Amino acid sequence: EVLHSLAEAKFGQKNCKDAAALYADVAKRFPKHRLAASAAYGRMLAIEKTGDLAEAETAGNEFFPAFADSDTAPLARFALGECRFRLKKYPEAADDFRKFLAGTGAADLAADAEYKLGWCELNLKNPAGALARFSNVVAKYPKSPLAPEAAYLAGRAAEAGGDKPAARQRYENGIRTYPDTEYAQRSELALMLMDFGEKKHADSLARADAFLKKNPDSALAGYARVYRGEALLELGRPEEALAAYQSVKAGNEDGPGGDGAYGAAWANRKMGKHAEAAE
Repeated sequence: EVLHSLAEAKFGQKNCKDAAALYADVAKRFPKHRLAASAAYGRMLAIEKTGDLAEAETAGNEFFPAFADSDTAPLARFALGECRFRLKKYPEAADDFRKFLAGTGAADLAADAEYKLGWCELNLKNPAGALARFSNVVAKYPKSPLAPEAAYLAGRAAEAGGDKPAARQRYENGIRTYPDTEYAQRSELALMLMDFGEKKHADSLARADAFLKKNPDSALAGYARVYRGEALLELGRPEEALAAYQSVKAGNEDGPGGDGAYGAAWANRKMGKHAEAAE
């Protein structure tokens, strides 16, 4: 118990290397002690804090099966999944998160596990699985801080799977349920693009106008202005499209600023203003 207390103190002081060594000593020397599982788990966390994810994964593998039946096992399973997720070992991380969710204990981490499992599924090119997991976050844990983003990601997953009606439903649900969040705005932008892709240019324009009326100073407003310009061009209104593009604040070439400059040039070409387009 003295060694375990020393390890806890070192961990609290952010001396994680020494803490890991002390935790390892407890687990190795006293494997039947009531604090052995806690020490093995603490070792994994301490090593992870040092940045050595590969060694932390090894510590997690050593926790199981030695302490698989301990009260600490759910926390260790979740931590091992997070470690593998950060290592981009998505099949192994997904397996850990599934095992965590199938067990009992640490219920406060369930939303996080569902969320990360959704990301694992996306990275494994399984949009249907990702859709199910992100939808679970929203349905089971609607008050979680992760729920607004999960609602948006559910729409993205449905789109990636080619299910446009489901994507619309998820985006619209996110907008209704979490209206004053960044992810509601991202869902609005996604719907603008869906409308545009389906040649519903008037609908796309209406969405852009509503977005800019409600969120004129949003960090995402530049994208709405670009999409507004695109819709106006398709509707045969190049002068208005030019004004929309020119209203986009300058930014880096990969952001809305670059898109706005390109769109303005294209609108000028549409109006036969080739000199202005070349500027």
